[in-house]
Amino acid sequence: MLRFAYLYPEDVAGIVLIDARLKEFRERCEAETPEPRELGEIPITVIAATKPPAYAPDELQALWLSVQREFAEDLANGRYVEAEGAGHYINRDAPDLVIAEIHDLIQRVRGAKAAVDTGLDGTGQ
Repeated sequence: MLRFAYLYPEDVAGIVLIDARLKEFRERCEAETPEPRELGEIPITVIAATKPPAYAPDELQALWLSVQREFAEDLANGRYVEAEGAGHYINRDAPDLVIAEIHDLIQRVRGAKAAVDTGLDGTGQ
């Protein structure tokens, strides 16, 4: 909303921020967020919404998806999934996808644990 107000001040008469995630908060959190590779081999699935908010230009949505994809690719054990047609509330817009990805993650965790328990390195060797 703040970006919209900045870009289009003539279209904004006022703003009410409700529990907003302000830039300063994000910056402080980011300072404490590990880099993807620092997370080790933890399986992580990144599900990204493909339906942009009504106020977001196409290039902002493209950037969002690109950053989500790159984050997943930088993970040692990452998976990237796009929730086609889903907005920010992916769990509401695509609950079956979320459930399927949770099940998939559980299987990935169990598979990794089985490999460790049996001495396999994950390649069947």
